[in-house]
Amino acid sequence: MKKKTKIILIISFVIVFMTSFLLFCFWRYRDRDYTITIQDQEVSNQEVPETLNIATYNVKLLNNGSDLDKFINDIEGLDLDIIALQEVDQNAGRSNDMDMVKEMAEGAGYEYYYFYESMWLFDGSYGLGIISKYPILEVTSTELPAGTFSEPRILAGAKIDVNGEILHIYNTHLNYFNRGIRDSQVDAITDIMKNQENTIFMGDMNNFFVEDIYTIDGFQSLNTKDRTFVTFRESAFTDNIYYSDNLEVTDIIVTDTSFSDHRLFWCVVRLEK
Repeated sequence: MKKKTKIILIISFVIVFMTSFLLFCFWRYRDRDYTITIQDQEVSNQEVPETLNIATYNVKLLNNGSDLDKFINDIEGLDLDIIALQEVDQNAGRSNDMDMVKEMAEGAGYEYYYFYESMWLFDGSYGLGIISKYPILEVTSTELPAGTFSEPRILAGAKIDVNGEILHIYNTHLNYFNRGIRDSQVDAITDIMKNQENTIFMGDMNNFFVEDIYTIDGFQSLNTKDRTFVTFRESAFTDNIYYSDNLEVTDIIVTDTSFSDHRLFWCVVRLEK
């Protein structure tokens, strides 16, 4: 009898171990690299706008989906054209099974949106998002370097048709805990981004020290080593927006929010210098 019990315990342990290992592999090594065409570019009869209002916002999971109305109220009247979102869930139990990016877009009156999974949550997904007043033609996701047991991170891209002018938008949320991993993620992004045109790159960079603010060849940034804008709590400047040299930023705005520990960080971008 004891021998039978021992065998059952061993088999049970092996099953639990193998199940846990397979779930871990699915969580950590899930494919996060892709390019998807959403729609073809259409001929527009409207003029290309002189400027766009572009924003980045870590929405803190809308406090597990409870603050959608606050998000909508916070951005009302700002006339934001494109918003890059960090910390959003899709159909996750912890956020009441909310398709967060979809509901944010529809609730705030944005026709175009996309959710990018960076991490599988067993009962849903967590990641990044974009909402836009202009058509999204193509989306890309590129997995960034990370340790085996570190939270997976991605560089999310969107090709947007602004009345016939193509604008490339990138969004990310870099590693928080490990500076070495964050540096390797920065190196990977820099290799992808350098010297691109008609490009805006933004997100939560998790920079808490001025020396951590990095540069990209062919790009300017809003937060620099000589000038910082507080976007997180009372003193941190973790969020940033980079724009290619062929674009121009005419205004930089930090807007207080009613529910997130991040502020809304946005700027007015002139498409033609």
